Amino acid sequence: MEINNKLPFVGLAFKLEETQYGQLTWIRVYQGKIKKGQQIMNTSTGKKCKVSRMVRMHSNDMSDISEVGSGDMFALFGVDCASGETFCDL
Repeated sequence: MEINNKLPFVGLAFKLEETQYGQLTWIRVYQGKIKKGQQIMNTSTGKKCKVSRMVRMHSNDMSDISEVGSGDMFALFGVDCASGETFCDL
């Protein structure tokens, strides 16, 4: 499968973790790209949410990032969802 960041964003929430800052939602990007400040939609609930804080995890270290593309895994704060739900562009 060829990686194409020009396609619309599609990502899967595959892990949820409760932290001192709230729910941390791990997402795997299957196609497209996503940037901080962008709005995405939960396809299961139809709810829209703004991507406010994106992080990349390295063991226990967390680093803020501003963009990810196809094949990347990252985590979001402030997204209310369940594991296994899909997100896409609006």
